[in-house]
Amino acid sequence: MGDCKKILPTDWKPKTECSTGCRYLNMGNLLKVLTCTDLEQGPNFFLDFENAQPTESEKEIYNQVNVVLKDAEGILEDLQSYRGAGHEIREMKGCIKVLKDQPPNSVEGLLNALRYTTKHLNDETTSKQIKSMLQ
Repeated sequence: MGDCKKILPTDWKPKTECSTGCRYLNMGNLLKVLTCTDLEQGPNFFLDFENAQPTESEKEIYNQVNVVLKDAEGILEDLQSYRGAGHEIREMKGCIKVLKDQPPNSVEGLLNALRYTTKHLNDETTSKQIKSMLQ
């Protein structure tokens, strides 16, 4: 029970107050207490993140971070609901085959439009099969 008694005696209470009147620990001491294994009873802390409000000096950064977090929530929902593009790729291959089976003069404009509007046709990530189908 060596060093932890020195860090947090049984009658310990934080002495520093912030501008709103709340008491807080020096962050280094808080980390020492949280990682200390010598205490007879573990430290008991309650941090109310749901009702926390920024101070005046924190408001500018809080507002910037809040915008990013709101955008991130939508992005995360999109990623979680993403089901892949395998079905769409198979559909596209079928459509290209149907177009290629038509007389050349009747669908050449459609194939050219498809080549032109396919943004990533010449990217490394586009499969050779799709590139060859549109050539």
